[in-house]
Amino acid sequence: MIDLLYRIKDKWNIEILDLWHDEAMNEVSKEDYGLYMVNGIHPSKAGYREWWTPKFEEKLKEMFGDE
Repeated sequence: MIDLLYRIKDKWNIEILDLWHDEAMNEVSKEDYGLYMVNGIHPSKAGYREWWTPKFEEKLKEMFGDE
């Protein structure tokens, strides 16, 4: 699915935020992973707040600047 997303990105010239291949995201401890994820795909409320949202903010700043 991630490979298809990159093909779509290239075809339509869109931005993506690839958390799947993000090294820092993959280095999280098992304890934190248990806190941040409900299952292998869906984050918990803490996961969104503390783990995913900073990545979204970083990407949006990269795309639109720090206004």
